Amino acid sequence: MAGEKHLPYYRLLESFKEKGCPFCGLLSKSLDKYLEGLLYEHVNDSQIRQILRESRGFCNVHAEKIQSFGDSFGLGIIYHDILSLIASQINVSLEAGFKRNMFKQLGRQTLVCPACSHLQDVEHRYIGIFARYLDDIKIEIAYERSDGLCLHHFVMIMRRIKSKRKKVFIAQVQDKKIKVISEQLEKFIRKHDYRFSGKGYAEEADSWLRAVEMVSGRVI
Repeated sequence: MAGEKHLPYYRLLESFKEKGCPFCGLLSKSLDKYLEGLLYEHVNDSQIRQILRESRGFCNVHAEKIQSFGDSFGLGIIYHDILSLIASQINVSLEAGFKRNMFKQLGRQTLVCPACSHLQDVEHRYIGIFARYLDDIKIEIAYERSDGLCLHHFVMIMRRIKSKRKKVFIAQVQDKKIKVISEQLEKFIRKHDYRFSGKGYAEEADSWLRAVEMVSGRVI
């Protein structure tokens, strides 16, 4: 047995009850919590501000995400810092007469997007927990009853797990989930034929959305 279970184990277990890839769902929730905490609790933390200066803020995906929280004051503080840094680098270049290729400094990030880094850490943690507790009957049943994994997390897990028996189990369940969506897609596509257009949609109505997520994952 894998040993004592902690909160992340139970969060993972609960995630299998939700729609879509459980790992995408966990990452989405974790990102929201991380960004909320940064804006509302850590925006004046000097170490956090230094990290954000060195990373030039967030990547475009997470910059758009954090804007959705509507905290104009917090973002104003963060990006005032970053723009001040960029302006100082431009002034240094001007004063130097562009004798050195100092504009390389403007786009240089000594750190990656903090939100991306956070997600990577969380992702590896939960993949590790899943691999560790895969012999746990509760995890096995939860996975079998879930909607399955997105392709990215399916591949990550298959690479992480060494046991052939466990790999077979993961792959067989995933294959069943793919077949369910494929069958629903066939119904969905068939009902676009004028000969069947009078028939209403049932569970296949959102199968196209679930198919996209299973292949591409969520934007997080």
